[in-house]
Amino acid sequence: MSSLLDSLTVSNLEVSYSNGSSVVADINFNVPASSVGVLLGMNGSGKTTILNTVAGLIKPKSGEVLLAGSPLSGDSVGYLFQDYRQTLLPWRSNLGNLRLPLELRHVPVSEAESQVRDLLSSSEVDLPLSKVADWIAGFASSDCRAFDSLFLVALASYSLS
Repeated sequence: MSSLLDSLTVSNLEVSYSNGSSVVADINFNVPASSVGVLLGMNGSGKTTILNTVAGLIKPKSGEVLLAGSPLSGDSVGYLFQDYRQTLLPWRSNLGNLRLPLELRHVPVSEAESQVRDLLSSSEVDLPLSKVADWIAGFASSDCRAFDSLFLVALASYSLS
């Protein structure tokens, strides 16, 4: 069971333009560990602004973003853009792309591969790990969405471990 101490929590978040006008205000949500959260809204409603703030790319005017009960550090959160073809490294295998967040944290390759395989075995995504990421373009779109979700869960799981 997940608690606020092992989750991503956004409280009273407000982000403003440099002229002071509010982009988003009074944003509150909690995403438990090992789960996927969704921001749903119309174009221009502030979804990307919220994601960029949670990822630490934008400094909020007020409010807080906590990961496992602590303020975010520079490398605590990452996210995958909608067009996965522009964010995956095409020369790396699917395993290599999923392993990347751990490699950036200097986790030994064998341990990183083990964690990725464990994550995959607990999911319903049947992803050929040895195929290069460029191959994923042939995946059915529902499988690609599953891959995106798995990558997001991987990033969140690695950040909390």
